[in-house]
Amino acid sequence: MVSSPYPSAVHTLDAASDSPGQARRFVRSVLTDWQIEAAEDTLVLLVSELATNVVLHARTGYDVVLEQRGDVVRLTVRDDSAAGPVRRRTGLRSATGRGLALVQSMSSEWGRTDDCHLAGWAKGIWVEVPTSADDQVAGDEGEMYGADWLALLES
Repeated sequence: MVSSPYPSAVHTLDAASDSPGQARRFVRSVLTDWQIEAAEDTLVLLVSELATNVVLHARTGYDVVLEQRGDVVRLTVRDDSAAGPVRRRTGLRSATGRGLALVQSMSSEWGRTDDCHLAGWAKGIWVEVPTSADDQVAGDEGEMYGADWLALLES
């Protein structure tokens, strides 16, 4: 496996119903160690979404990878399914199907990578989130970050 020039952390999980909670705790722990609290709520919410998608749709084990890349943190969730994410049209009363909209609106960048075969996985979905709270402000395209989404969910 090619080593990264960035500080990184990896946690491997099974496709079990409690693994998204384990993924959230892992992300919180790493970001606390790296002293990057500004991005914590956003990345915890995003890893929850991506890990839950793996458990529900890919149904394989998966890796959660965090990389500190200067002024952003890259979160990648790698699984063993070749199937990519599908953006669904949902109604107001739909209980599911908003995951990719959430990923797109909460990250500064996101995408799919198929180069994780070196690590033994079929694909990865990655997101980048700014490490500074000043950079986590809703922009012209309506980005929302962790605290904004959490407040919306609580109302």
